[in-house]
Amino acid sequence: MQVIKRDGSREDVSFDKVLLRIRKCAEGLDVNPTLIAQKTLSRIHDGVKTSDLDELAAQLSISLITTHPDYGTLASHIIVSNHHKNTNPSFVNTMRLLANQFHEKTGLPITYLSPSFMEAVEEFQVELDAAIRPERDFLFDYFGFKTLERQKYLLRSTAGVTLERPQHMWMRVAVALWGSWATNQVKMAAAVLDQAVLKDTRALAFQRILETYELLSTKQFIHATPTLFNAGSERAQMSSCYLQSMAADSISGIYKTLADCAQISKYAGGIGLHISDIRARGSYINGNGGLSTGIVPMLRNFNATARYVDQGSKRNGSFAIYLEPWHADLEDFLKLKLNTGSEEERARDLFYGLWIPDLFMERIETDGKWTLFCPSEAPGLADVWGAEFKALYEKYEAECKGRKVIEARHLWERILVSQIETGTPYLLYKDAANGKSNQQNLGTIKSSNLCVAPETLILTRNGESAIEVLYGQEVEVWNGHTWSRTVVQKTSDDAELLRVLVNDIEINTWDGTVGHTEKYVDCTLYHKFILRNGERIEAAALRPGMLLASWTNEQGIQHVPTVHAIHNYGRHDVTYCFNEPLEHAGVFNGILAGNCTEIIEFSSPEETAVCNLASLALPAYVNAKAKTFDFEALRRTVKVAVRNLNRVIDINFYPTPETRTSNMRHRPIGLGVQGLADVFALLRMPWEQPAAARLNQLIFEHMYYAALEASADLAELEDPYSSFAGSPASKGLLQFDLWSQVPITQVEGTLDWASLKGRIQAKGLRNSLLVAPMPTASTSQILGYNECFEPFTSNIYTRRTLAGEYIMLNKHLVRDLLKLGLWSEDLKNQIIVRNGSVQGLDIPAGVQALYKTAWEIKQKTLIDMSAARGAFVCQSQSLNLFVPDPTHKILSSMHFYGWKKGLKTGIYYLRTKPQVMAQKFTIDPELQRLAERSELERQEKEFAVPEGCLTCSA
Repeated sequence: MQVIKRDGSREDVSFDKVLLRIRKCAEGLDVNPTLIAQKTLSRIHDGVKTSDLDELAAQLSISLITTHPDYGTLASHIIVSNHHKNTNPSFVNTMRLLANQFHEKTGLPITYLSPSFMEAVEEFQVELDAAIRPERDFLFDYFGFKTLERQKYLLRSTAGVTLERPQHMWMRVAVALWGSWATNQVKMAAAVLDQAVLKDTRALAFQRILETYELLSTKQFIHATPTLFNAGSERAQMSSCYLQSMAADSISGIYKTLADCAQISKYAGGIGLHISDIRARGSYINGNGGLSTGIVPMLRNFNATARYVDQGSKRNGSFAIYLEPWHADLEDFLKLKLNTGSEEERARDLFYGLWIPDLFMERIETDGKWTLFCPSEAPGLADVWGAEFKALYEKYEAECKGRKVIEARHLWERILVSQIETGTPYLLYKDAANGKSNQQNLGTIKSSNLCVAPETLILTRNGESAIEVLYGQEVEVWNGHTWSRTVVQKTSDDAELLRVLVNDIEINTWDGTVGHTEKYVDCTLYHKFILRNGERIEAAALRPGMLLASWTNEQGIQHVPTVHAIHNYGRHDVTYCFNEPLEHAGVFNGILAGNCTEIIEFSSPEETAVCNLASLALPAYVNAKAKTFDFEALRRTVKVAVRNLNRVIDINFYPTPETRTSNMRHRPIGLGVQGLADVFALLRMPWEQPAAARLNQLIFEHMYYAALEASADLAELEDPYSSFAGSPASKGLLQFDLWSQVPITQVEGTLDWASLKGRIQAKGLRNSLLVAPMPTASTSQILGYNECFEPFTSNIYTRRTLAGEYIMLNKHLVRDLLKLGLWSEDLKNQIIVRNGSVQGLDIPAGVQALYKTAWEIKQKTLIDMSAARGAFVCQSQSLNLFVPDPTHKILSSMHFYGWKKGLKTGIYYLRTKPQVMAQKFTIDPELQRLAERSELERQEKEFAVPEGCLTCSA
């Protein structure tokens, strides 16, 4: 029997050579190389490739990981060594190969890597290859490497051959972010004609690339998946998700939004779409006199697009749809993901979330009634929050504008039914999100962007002034009824403008004299004008002869305007606006019109908000021997990550103009974490102990502090983000102030928050938002840590690959039990039949407490931890909750506890367990039956609902 070597030659199979190779990969490991060699050779055939032998040996090794964790390490060593034998060790040569690809069928050249990226590669070719540390590829575990390889993180040739090594990927990201900057630094130094200056500049410029590479390659942090996929490419779309509003409630607006979503998904962006302004089923359509079919048929189109336009052929499209619970189509919305029902009424490939005002929760709590409205008949509810929302909602109720009145608890039951069956909808609390937003100076999260040209005169208490002159200032404006305080904001650097011309009849209410004036205002297409009947209409929809709202000034002059004409003469210009909080109106060039209720992260017709993400690998900062956490090192890495994400904003490829506008104006970034559960395991901290709660909060305090420091540094160098003026941070209010919390690090004097606040007030911030603990499913699998801030969901689980299904165990648990001399086949089987639980086993109580799963930890603990770190999270966090056998009473108790704790996101996914567990292979069925009965009895006791609240009981 012969094998085919990598050079194509053949030779006879040699057991000794196979054993020698496995032994070399197994140095220092507690494994049996002979056993692996024997199993490998027993499964080969004549003509097998040596690279396939390595694949088989790695698969056999990983299948024995439940015997000892070192078998997993052996599998990793074999598979990485095999990859090294199949690829070029030079980063520079690998990039040259990727840059010179040709289409297999046409023979035409394919430009994948960008010219600026390759220019940097060539400029620093010697330094780049010298910096690569190939041995760090062995830091990946087997499944982390396979994720990189099979999900196309490692770039391939057009023939589908993987060319990159993991170290090449890390370096590609570093060069993509900093290569063009470093090259420009060298060019400027070369112009000085001083070799010493050039040498020093070159070294300093390359240091920025090297700094990023070092932190990535030692697994201290990781950029988000789109950055890993696309860094260095011709169209380097490196942002993770986009928050989109409907362009308009019209056929053209809906299909423009659909096209934008497709374009974003094409370049690996996930999408959040809010649809609360789309009219409900049965609403009148002005254009054709017909009736709207509502949101369900529309969402089925988005569902089809999410399926069809995947993310660069690397993962499925991801669209999350958000609706406020006052919308008349809410009941249909809640059925869209259910497993049963008519296919025409389902859109199961989308994800769904509710954007919930406090008033809805209050009505549930008091067993009150709830009214459902159509946004075309009760406009503006999506544009206000808190007291303003309550006043407007109750006004519409009093005017009987509702479509349906329903018991709030009945609607709540519908929400819970959907959560139990599908895990969704997500629950986000609108008032908490807005009240604790650093962008609250700009208006309500999720609404419209209404803006005017810079020379537009606005009526203030001090007279008329050009709006651009008042930028950043607090002024009192006339809203048609009274003076109202607001802050003028710059809203765009390059917006398309229309000119609206108005004939204004001016009546002196004191003496009855009448005058006539022609006026105009240059504004965005979406700027809303107020009609005589109170309806608000976008500038683009105005028609000659329309009667605009009349208003009277303090001098008794009544203005009665009529639209004369609307012209689009191709003007693009800087725009400004303000958020007048009482009527959302102001006087622009003598015309009463609507104003901005949103210039914020969640998007508008002119802006699609963008998330630029990275996550800190928390276990990298643990000294397991000393049982300490290195906060200083964490802060250093945070600062690098902040600088990197700012580079992503500057050099990113933007799928639509609206995405670029938003990202450049507000510059939001999102730093998250992964491996918090690993940290607690390494430091011997059970989740339910005070030490774990304290560390959880301290980690986020230090992250937030360092992120603010880095953003303030950048603001000094490059100016604050354009809408900083008037923000809470500009007034010395940071996230924890908005929660009315005091940092532990302030009380203990560890961090100087007072000085930082003063510096921010004086110099500004480069980014409007900084911290956003996101799900990290893919990147956690790459680095080999538990996802984000979640507990271990089980101490045993299966991993499926193309080669088969493997049983995996919690590596920390197994190593602890090995040290105690307790690990055995019998103990492994007992953990399997208990669905990964170690509770009640004959092992030390401390080990049982340390390795409680997410199903066994009180959900109150998870919610409390979420609230504690929430005071240092300026965006929000993706909080999953775990209830094995949920009831409506349990879920209501849990959700109300989270809402009252002030969470912005009450729940991301509800995780439940199936009623009947599949039989576990290799386990005696009777043993499994007895264990499952014991487990059900334990759940009945732990999750029984006492009098009072489940999540704060015990």
